[in-house]
Amino acid sequence: AWEIRPDVDFQSVPEAWRKRITMHNRAVVAKKAHADNPVHQISRLCKVEDFCVLKLDIDDPDTERALLHQLQQDGGPGFLGLVDEFFWEDHVDLPRYGLYGGKGSLSES
Repeated sequence: AWEIRPDVDFQSVPEAWRKRITMHNRAVVAKKAHADNPVHQISRLCKVEDFCVLKLDIDDPDTERALLHQLQQDGGPGFLGLVDEFFWEDHVDLPRYGLYGGKGSLSES
């Protein structure tokens, strides 16, 4: 897990789960093969027989979309069946509701 804010209380995660999670208090990077690229880490660490979940919510539309494309590309972890569940909050412009700053439209999401 990556969380750039050091004030997030990782101790609230049950002990049984904490042993299976590595917490990184630094920013996610979309550069391919970077140690802080979660798609790269899934490719490196997960096997088809594992149950791997990816929740992508870093509130940076450019980085999120770059990671999404890496996940889906031929040879990427999504393509290879390494991700069993994927959760993503796409950030789009919704002027009707006063939401701006996203990338793309709801129909593209």
